[in-house]
Formats: sequence, structure tokens, C-alpha cells
Amino acid sequence: MKKFNVFDELAFDTKQKLLSFCNYAPKTLSRYDSIIEMLKEVMDGTEMVFSLSRAKKWLDCFIAFNNYSDYTYKKYRRIILLLNDNYIGELNYWKIFPSVHRLMPKSEDFLKTASLYEEHLKSCEYAEKTIYIRMSFTYGFLYYLESVGIDDVRRITAFTVSDYISSAHFKNRAPNGVSTEIIGIRHFLRFLEDRDFIKKGIHHACFSRKNKSRRIISTYTDKQVDILCGEYQALQTNLRNRAAYLLALKCGLRTCDIMNLKFENINFKERTIRLVQNKTKEVLVIPFDTEVSNALIRYILEERRECSSNYVFVTVTGPVRKLTHHSSFRTETRFRETDECDRPVHDGLHILRRTYASELLKSGISVSLIASALGHADTGTVDRYLAVEEEKMRKCSLPIDGISYKGGLY
Repeated sequence: MKKFNVFDELAFDTKQKLLSFCNYAPKTLSRYDSIIEMLKEVMDGTEMVFSLSRAKKWLDCFIAFNNYSDYTYKKYRRIILLLNDNYIGELNYWKIFPSVHRLMPKSEDFLKTASLYEEHLKSCEYAEKTIYIRMSFTYGFLYYLESVGIDDVRRITAFTVSDYISSAHFKNRAPNGVSTEIIGIRHFLRFLEDRDFIKKGIHHACFSRKNKSRRIISTYTDKQVDILCGEYQALQTNLRNRAAYLLALKCGLRTCDIMNLKFENINFKERTIRLVQNKTKEVLVIPFDTEVSNALIRYILEERRECSSNYVFVTVTGPVRKLTHHSSFRTETRFRETDECDRPVHDGLHILRRTYASELLKSGISVSLIASALGHADTGTVDRYLAVEEEKMRKCSLPIDGISYKGGLY
């Protein structure tokens, strides 16, 4: 356990650890620094380097005085709890501090089933945050089953699931949150079905809200691609992220598959990537060009830290480990010096995957082949990735020359 002599030491060490866990956005780091400045004044009046009770008391008064939202309170609270964990020597990984007490079932059978599900999620190499959220949904569902007198997962029926979705647990909640939790429960039910714990098809009782309208998907322009794939020597992640961007842009790989990419998946001689997709569990074989090959080789030889890890992409600071959070590949940092009009609408790699699909469409590739390249079994899933070209949209417009006008509209 590291000893801290002054609050500044604790604050600096905590920030360095956070940077080793995740490539935080500049706005988040700026917020951290501003809160530290305020906490420093609070801690000056104590003999201890850090006092959790004093910090919490200050936060309650600060939020109430400024009439800040609960959302802001949680952001400030997280930083205080991170400081405290580092102070007592327990900040060794990316942590989640729930604001709501997690509901836990008491049945040993339920806890054993939940443990099996958690091991399944870990074996699929889901991110720690995803596993935590999925398990929260699972525990809540099992807790509900106990409350209605069900003590065995084999007694779950479609009506049981439907009753849970209609219960008070989902009342007065945002639609997106409800949809996310229902999708999580559906995943758990499919896990139970695959192991013959429950009847097949029960997961279909987990209906979720669908958008009725369809939107035109945004993609990268050629200019934005040039900016994204440029040289940024000042960034520690210059070569690493450039290689990741090209894998998404030219191979259409998902972020989770890029983070889980291993050396054994890459055949530089044949210029192909062969992997089992993290999301679908289906095998995907995709070719890559010289630019992708050179980007990967440059990163491995010039920037990647020396380690025994079999994962291609690893952290740039802190303990050497595989990347576990999508924010490690932020694209926002590459557009800081550009005009607002030249910046992409969305941050992250998924927009690059959409761009990949749209470029294939422009080249005349069939939807079935695009679905195969993206790793989708259903061609209908591809629709949401395909952007409509503005030029083609204009050709669809109808002329109004033959419409007579008598005035009086205004």
C-alpha cells in the first residue's frame, strides 16, 4: 500500500492510475482537475491526507447550494470514491460505484446459476463494465422470481418474463434504460436455454422498444478519413489507434473484435484476419490491404510496449494489459484542431464500420456480400449500416414544373 504525504500526491497518483485504465476524454480530465482544486481547499483543514466523510459532507452541501442535478452529483461522487480507494490501496482496476443498492437473491441455486452466467460472460471476454451491468440485470430478475415464490429457474415461463417486464420495477423509467435491461434479461434467458435449464423460445417474451422511424446513417468523408489517419506524434496512441481505425475502416471489424485481436488471428503473408466474432460467435475471415498491414507492423515494432501478451493492442501507460474499454480508441482527439464543420458527427469506431459498409455499397457490392463482410447472418441487419448518398437522393426528387400555382399561400 502506497503512503501519501499530502493531498496533491494522492490526486496526482489517482489521475495516473485512471489514465492507465482508460483513455479518458479531455472534458472528463478537466472535470477531475477542477474537482481536485475544490477538494484541496476542503482537505487543508484536516490533519489527514484525505477524509472520505469530510469530502462527502462537502459534496452534499456543494450540490445543494448550486442546485445541481443528481447526474452531476454522481460524477463528483465517483471522483471522491476513486480518491478514497486509492488512499486505502484498493484502486487497481477500472471501478464502478453503483448509486443504487444491487438486489441480490438469497437462493443458493439462483446464486450458483448467476455464477455460471458470469463465468460465461468472462469466457466471452466482455468488458468488466458490461459484465457488471449484465449481472445487475440478472440478479434483479432472480430477486423478482424469489419475491413471487419461484425458487428454481426451471419454473420460468414466458408468462413469468412478461409479468416481470410489466412489474413496478420498470415503471417511470426512461425508454432507453428499459430497453437495455430487457435486452440484458433476454441474453440471460438465451444462456439458460442453451444449457436446457428452460424451454427454448422463452427469451422471445423479452420484447423491447423499436424505433419506428429510419434515419440516414452518418459516415466519414474523404477529408475526415485523411485527418483521422494522419500522423500525431504528440499522442502516445498515435500508431496504435491509427492501426485500429484502419481495421474498422477497411476491414469493418467491431470495436470488441479489435480489442480482442490476437497475433494468431493475423496472417501477414496471406493478408487475412481470421477470428471468432465476440458478438455473434461466428468465424469471420476478412482480407486487409497494404495500408492496414503497414499500420499494424509500425505499431507492433515502433510503439507497442514489450510484453508477453498475445493481444495485439495493449495499454500505453500503467500495467501492461489488453484494452477493455471502447474509449481507448477515441477519434475525438484527432479533430481538436479542425473546424467544427469538418468534425464527424459521432465519436468512436462504429461510425468507421458504417463507412466501410457504405463504401462497399457505392462500389456496387451486393447487400449479401456486405452482410458477409460485416459478419452478419441476416442481410436485414445491414440496412442500418448503409448510408444513402446525397447525390442519389437528389435524383429521386420530383419536379414541380407541371403544378399550377394561383397564389395565396402566404
